[in-house]
Amino acid sequence: MGIINDILAGIGDTERVYVNPDRREAIFHAVNSADEGDVVLIAGKGCEPYQEISGTQLPFLDSDFGREALEASRQ
Repeated sequence: MGIINDILAGIGDTERVYVNPDRREAIFHAVNSADEGDVVLIAGKGCEPYQEISGTQLPFLDSDFGREALEASRQ
């Protein structure tokens, strides 16, 4: 939550900010909350094909989850 807290500190008014430390869930939430004409920007992780959690590297690509969320939102 350290990075999340750093980001929130720079935002100021966080009343309308959705926070979810689970990156996959956050991507799905962003895509499902978007209206026509909105842009969903997935930023911050970098291009690593994994996410490190408690010292363990788990396969994870933002682009895969973004694509999956878009496909699910169209159904």
